Amino acid sequence: MLYLARMTLPQTPKRLAYYLAISVLLLAPLTMVAQQKEVQHEEQFWVGYMSSVRVSERFSIWNDLHYIPGGFGVARTGLTAHFPHRIDLTAGYAHAWLPVGGELRRREHRPWAQVVIPTPLGGNFTLQHRLRWDLRFRQQVEAGEVTDGYTFLHRARIQTVLRRNFPTLSFKGILPSLALSNELLMNLGDEAPAPFDQNRISLMAAARYRSLMLQTGYMNRYVQAATPGRFTSNHTLVIWLFHTLDWRKQEQQH
Repeated sequence: MLYLARMTLPQTPKRLAYYLAISVLLLAPLTMVAQQKEVQHEEQFWVGYMSSVRVSERFSIWNDLHYIPGGFGVARTGLTAHFPHRIDLTAGYAHAWLPVGGELRRREHRPWAQVVIPTPLGGNFTLQHRLRWDLRFRQQVEAGEVTDGYTFLHRARIQTVLRRNFPTLSFKGILPSLALSNELLMNLGDEAPAPFDQNRISLMAAARYRSLMLQTGYMNRYVQAATPGRFTSNHTLVIWLFHTLDWRKQEQQH
């Protein structure tokens, strides 16, 4: 991190964007810790696969799968519209399996939408902001059993990712990078258990080769428990694979 701090930073207003990103990445998690009362620590392993398939100049198909053994699983799909300045708007549907307690899991139907706004900072730094909105239809749990009824609530998610590429360390077309990110998830709606849902801060190393990028590192998922005043700090080893495909090239070859 000291090395990153000594790098030449872009000029205003990009400099302001850089400092704003650092504030979101570092100060938000500290605020969550300051509010903690009782924290249980857990260890997790998170694997994920994310793909984006470009089908035209304007649209792409998004799919991703995530799984934490003993935790949650999510399958998500969506349609992405591409706008000028590399701004992407995606809407779709996700199906999730969420832990309730012990081996018990409940299903969740989750229509979702998001906007992704990249901010080039100059040099080898990139900054990305993502705002996602989840509509959560979750199975109800009564007396320790999952029922056929559903509760409904909204969830707003704000993510900031600061990435540093290292082209001088490239090897046989593989581009390494480091990514520092933070995501704040907040519950909304009359049936929301609490406004704060969770905070995710991570530091990861990545290697990109052509259409693939493998990213791995540490994430801390600080989650509000079902009991008010209790939180779980999940120390998570993350391995994610990103896959970008372009069907336009295949169509041009035929």
